[in-house]
Amino acid sequence: MSSKVHNSPPEGGSLELILDRTIFYPEGGGQPCDLGFVSGLPLLAVEEGPEGLIHILPDATTERQALFHPGACVELKLDARRRRDHTQQHSGQHLVSAVLERELGIHTLSFHLGESYSTIDITATSLDRSRIEAIETRVEEFVIANTPYRVHVCDSTRAREFPLRKLPPEGEEELRIIEIDGYDWVACCGTHVQKAGELRLVKILSAERYKGGTRLYFVAGDRAASLLFRQRDILARTALLLGCAAEEVEKRVEAHIETRKLQEQRMRALISRTAELEVDVAASSAGTTGLLGFDLEDRTAEEAMETIKAASRRGFAVLVLSRKDSTVCAQIPP
Repeated sequence: MSSKVHNSPPEGGSLELILDRTIFYPEGGGQPCDLGFVSGLPLLAVEEGPEGLIHILPDATTERQALFHPGACVELKLDARRRRDHTQQHSGQHLVSAVLERELGIHTLSFHLGESYSTIDITATSLDRSRIEAIETRVEEFVIANTPYRVHVCDSTRAREFPLRKLPPEGEEELRIIEIDGYDWVACCGTHVQKAGELRLVKILSAERYKGGTRLYFVAGDRAASLLFRQRDILARTALLLGCAAEEVEKRVEAHIETRKLQEQRMRALISRTAELEVDVAASSAGTTGLLGFDLEDRTAEEAMETIKAASRRGFAVLVLSRKDSTVCAQIPP
């Protein structure tokens, strides 16, 4: 796409362009900005300014200042993969928030689109696994049905005729209403899919308490599919290591954990008993000095502590010896 430079970029620092038209979405509403190229230069950011959208490019050199003079024609190239990802995450958030509101009466407070996952802050004090699964199942119904997302551009008066999920921002002459076909309506300027099938999959990763409410972590679209494939591969490799089928991994791991707990209990008992015997042997030749010397350098912290406690229970102080030169490193009273 071609565009024309509208402003005289300020000298020094990064190159900041205002164009007569653009394909790039600026940062806002919890969604990061688009990236891409302007006449071959990488676009660093797109921000809203008082005179229009500011396209920030690197290195405002004299040569580039001359190249991007007012009226100059520039070529815009969008990072389509980034746009698709952000569109899927934002549209997924709309659908999750719609289900929370329409089905459970839970309000969305804020949304943030991150690089690996996105978050939705909601008013519910908690969400257990069964409710999360119910939300995912309802969302999946819209994806399977390939439910349309519709865009309505209207003035603020007409916007209020829609059964909006939340009040639109004040002072806006024109509003953009995103509708999930007959189910949800909300004022939003972000990028969205045309149909829910483009989301592919929406997965809620976890939920945690946050500022008196709950923060949901989720992924949608290509991110969710990629996560599913990675986890499938991890499960397959884990099953191979355990020598079982993938369906048996959970039970096999649980059995290993229980076995490990028993082994740790027995090991702690052995360490304690060994310390008792060691102190008994040392005490038999200590006479009346009240001191026992031990080289603790090759022992774990737990082993060393058990030896010191065993000596203390018999009223002995412990001299910690250095194996290299037989010097005393420390004296621990009983």
